[in-house]
Order: sequence, then C-alpha cells, then structure tokens
Amino acid sequence: MLTDDAKKHTTEDRLSAFFSENGHQQGFLISNGKKIRSGCYEFPVALMDSARRSVHRRFSHITVIRTGKDEWAVDTLP
Repeated sequence: MLTDDAKKHTTEDRLSAFFSENGHQQGFLISNGKKIRSGCYEFPVALMDSARRSVHRRFSHITVIRTGKDEWAVDTLP
C-alpha cells in the first residue's frame, strides 16, 4: 500500500520492473527502523543484485506512515 505522495513519484510499471527478476538474483535487507515523528518510521534498506559472480549493493531507505488506526502505508521507496 502506497501513500498518494509515493504514487506521485512512481508508476505501476516502474514498481513492477523494480521487483521483477531480470535474470539476476535480487535480495532486500531491511534493518531496524527509527521513529522520525509520531506515526512515521524510517527503515534502512540494502538492495542486492547479483550479476555473474559479483554482488552489487545499493543503500537506501523506506519511510512508513500511519494512515489510520491500524493501517500503515509506504511513503517513500528506495
């Protein structure tokens, strides 16, 4: 589930391409998050892609916000 703001910065095709396997093994490592403010948490993410025998890592973060009583949504993507 994405927030409206996150939807403005990406397309469905881009998300699908990001999470699809393009012949390479992909991995995602999400570490312990930290509270940014009430109802908002940020989690560091390591994105891994193996091509041939090497592994390429890219570091980013995901922000999750509370959108309702028991509902959360991703506000920023890597």
